[in-house]
Amino acid sequence: YGDADGDGVADYMDAIGSSNVLQELSGRSDSFLIETEAGLPLSLGGIAFRAGLGQAGVAMSDVTNLGAVVADESRYDGGLFDFIVEQLPVAGQSIRVVLPQQAAIPAGARYRKLKNGLWQDFIADAVNSVASAAGGQGYCPPPGDAAYTAGLTEGHWCVQLTLEDGGPNDADGLANNSVADPGGVATTQSAGTLRVSSGGGSGSPWLLVLLGVLLWRAKLVQREAQG
Repeated sequence: YGDADGDGVADYMDAIGSSNVLQELSGRSDSFLIETEAGLPLSLGGIAFRAGLGQAGVAMSDVTNLGAVVADESRYDGGLFDFIVEQLPVAGQSIRVVLPQQAAIPAGARYRKLKNGLWQDFIADAVNSVASAAGGQGYCPPPGDAAYTAGLTEGHWCVQLTLEDGGPNDADGLANNSVADPGGVATTQSAGTLRVSSGGGSGSPWLLVLLGVLLWRAKLVQREAQG
């Protein structure tokens, strides 16, 4: 039950020997590996550590229950990840992290992050960016590889984040030689999901039609009972 490499994963669940590589899924050493630049240790973030599964991948229920955070309404089919990159040689520098996706990037995707207890879209600027590469399911080019192109491309399996220590996407918000990143590739909920507004104004026409049908059936049943 020790943790010889200090990455937050107990030795009996830890299949990784390199300090700059962290398993997304417990016990997997050959695929779905988060990777940062050589010489920078990766470890589990606070939510992933408390979940106790020995992996950087977390569920939204872990985020809400263990992080005391309101759930984000977006979908994260490619996975949510909670990790920390430490021992940056220069405070405030930017580092790159590669995240293999558990599902290919869908159309209209964006990267969402948890910061200060709130969900926000990734903020891109000269020293913070999101890129993607085709890769393969569970297998990605290393950080900085020429295969990565700007943005999130539909069908790609690999995401590369460039994160500034203390910048707008660093969860701890401090230039302290450490970068934390709970987040993932998000899409809006399915367009087929029915949502009823609690505010004023007219309701959905389909909802009104459904209510009309239900009332008609109720009257029909009542008439048959009386007859």
